[in-house]
Amino acid sequence: VERFFPDRLEAIKAMSKEPSDIISQGILLWELFHRVIHFYQEEYPDWVFVRHEDLLSRPQEEFQGICEKLGIPFSSEIREGIARSQKPAEKEVTDPSFRARNHGEVAESWKHRLDPEETRRILAASSSLRKTFYPEDEDLRGND
Repeated sequence: VERFFPDRLEAIKAMSKEPSDIISQGILLWELFHRVIHFYQEEYPDWVFVRHEDLLSRPQEEFQGICEKLGIPFSSEIREGIARSQKPAEKEVTDPSFRARNHGEVAESWKHRLDPEETRRILAASSSLRKTFYPEDEDLRGND
């Protein structure tokens, strides 16, 4: 905490003593996680960082890029595994670690679960750091 969040120590202590509403908790956690991610991006430029939304929207391209950066052949098995993960199962899957999902819905689900006031709070509180991770998102910038 002292290394990454010395300026947020009081907020962290306050939240741990008297947890606020779930939106405030989520805002603080998002900020803390992303501050550490940003630190590692700057400290370790050779590491591979990928946004979850990008993996969901362009899985084949994103995983191919990851494989290339890591020197791993982008094999047909990898391609097929990615494609399989995008299709709903035809029968019940017994492997608890696998669950196919509608990837487009996953990436956008937060927009449908939150009411307009919650969305406004999140966007306002995450404004400057969010733009580091989502510089292209014009829709969100207009709501700050």
